[in-house]
Amino acid sequence: MASDNSDCDVDEISIFAYFHTHRRTLRQRRAIWIHDTIRKRRHLGEYHRLVSELRRDSFRFKMYFRISPTVFDQLLALVGPTIQKTNTH
Repeated sequence: MASDNSDCDVDEISIFAYFHTHRRTLRQRRAIWIHDTIRKRRHLGEYHRLVSELRRDSFRFKMYFRISPTVFDQLLALVGPTIQKTNTH
């Protein structure tokens, strides 16, 4: 019976030692790099500020929208009048 308790104690100590040694690794989150433009979109808004910021960098604009700024403007000119907000009062 005494050996059962000592075996249990050894197992508990081993488990504690393992987690204590590896606790930093277990707590660390993966480092994910996110471009500042994407990180700011919640604060800047999805269109007005974000699009103006993206327009300064055509490569980022194309990565975000998957089309060039020129094609975006052409599409906006086609559908803009249809989707434009109107005052109903």
